[in-house]
Amino acid sequence: MTEGSGNVFLDLGFPPVEAALLLAKADLALALKREIDSRGLTQRAAARLLGTDQPTLSKVLSGRNASVTMDLLTKWLHALGQDVTVAVQPARKSRAA
Repeated sequence: MTEGSGNVFLDLGFPPVEAALLLAKADLALALKREIDSRGLTQRAAARLLGTDQPTLSKVLSGRNASVTMDLLTKWLHALGQDVTVAVQPARKSRAA
């Protein structure tokens, strides 16, 4: 077994910057899914609230989120009453070198 880095995209070989962006989008999509589920919304009802269509929302909730931006995911979460914050921290020494 090999210990992961904490970012599956980095572990899969994506360049560090791209891996960070992919992980951030995945985290936002997961938060979106959790909020939709906690409200008991159907995808159709959630899509109406978010101002999108059900097929687009379905893609995002199933992990195929290449067609949406972090900005849009953030707007959708805000429409569901969620705040999104960004954290910046120093890179780990192995990455910074």
